Amino acid sequence: MELKIIDANQNYNKITRANMETYLSASAQVDMLKSMIIGPFEKALKEDTSYNNENIPKAKIALEKRIGNHNFKFDIKPSTNPKYGEVYDEMNQYLSELGRGNSEGRRRDGVRTTEEGTYILLDDVIDNLNTSIDNNTEPSVEIKIKTSNGKDSQQLTRTVLELDYTRDYSIVKGEGAGHNARNYIEAKKIVKNVESVITKPFDAAVKEQTGFSKENIPADVEYSKNSVGNVLCYVVSSPSDSVKYAKVMDGFINHIEVLSEETTKQKSAMPELKRLDGRAYVNLANLTETLDALKDNNTTETLRQNVKYLRKPKDDKIIVE
Repeated sequence: MELKIIDANQNYNKITRANMETYLSASAQVDMLKSMIIGPFEKALKEDTSYNNENIPKAKIALEKRIGNHNFKFDIKPSTNPKYGEVYDEMNQYLSELGRGNSEGRRRDGVRTTEEGTYILLDDVIDNLNTSIDNNTEPSVEIKIKTSNGKDSQQLTRTVLELDYTRDYSIVKGEGAGHNARNYIEAKKIVKNVESVITKPFDAAVKEQTGFSKENIPADVEYSKNSVGNVLCYVVSSPSDSVKYAKVMDGFINHIEVLSEETTKQKSAMPELKRLDGRAYVNLANLTETLDALKDNNTTETLRQNVKYLRKPKDDKIIVE
């Protein structure tokens, strides 16, 4: 089968029947290239490095591999980024439960009530924070692939890619690997062009017709429908909070570190700290407010829009026998 790429000089950010048909055809071709060529070839390339989540390098590694006339460069590094959203939820729940238990009169080790409010043992806060981070950190490997073309790089300008349904595009070594490498690079280039020239501009035009934008976000979920020829365009627009949890928890960790360092001083200048029975306690309300403020300051309201395209049935009625 040949996948033909449509004229890139055409303006696809206008909603017309012709553009609608081109969009549907282009989207199907992109999905096919990703599932048949790009996905299998990239998966095989990564597996060929021998690094995975069970075999994680201790430091960053750079590898190179030549397949046919093409060079592939691999940037491989260990990743230990915690799931900060989960860490936030657990710390927020921990502080909330302490506050709730105190208001209900339940006694708990490491919690003291004074005239200035409820105080919790700073060491307990640090232990809970460290435990949450450890429990929500899964070591993994990150592999990025870059390509640099060989002597035939100037020939990579085809607008037609022959797609063989019977071919195994996961072959990265031996006979057929060079052909797969060339098709992989072609497919990546085609997908990038089609998405930038056709699918993204057309999607943006359909979404724009709803009247909603990042400057005009609906208060609730809104449904929009538009007909283009025999195709129905459904758009679901909704408000969504985008939270940068990494920044939230980085700020909270830094705050805890400042509190911990302050306890080493003979006299603390931070009123939320109190020394009781020779141990450092921190005001629960102040700590909760700090976490809440960090979340508020790192939360942005955004517009979420999902589009579905459905061909109208030839008959208005659906008959079930």
